Amino acid sequence: IDYWAVDEGFILNLWLRIRDFASDPQGCIAALYDVFGKRAEVVLNEMTFDGRWHEVVLPLSSFKRDPDFSFRKICSVQIECALSKGARIWMDDVHFFNGDETLGISDKSITQFMGEA
Repeated sequence: IDYWAVDEGFILNLWLRIRDFASDPQGCIAALYDVFGKRAEVVLNEMTFDGRWHEVVLPLSSFKRDPDFSFRKICSVQIECALSKGARIWMDDVHFFNGDETLGISDKSITQFMGEA
């Protein structure tokens, strides 16, 4: 699909692992972009760069957003922070959920999924 159609009642859930012992994790943010290039963001206040997996649970209602940002047309989920050379970042189990409804995110194309099956 070209975008995820959610609303402010959804929660972004992901697992994040950052290994970078030379940088300060202050200012690390989760950013959403819609198909119009508008942005919504939230600061990851509790993030550490210790190389361990951390579950990140972000209600979409907590995101500060550009005027006219559309939760109905999100096309990108990004973690943005200043990292030193050689740092590593991993994301896993990225999904939006609201009650029983879950929208999973993958970096694999449907062709790759079919080939693996």
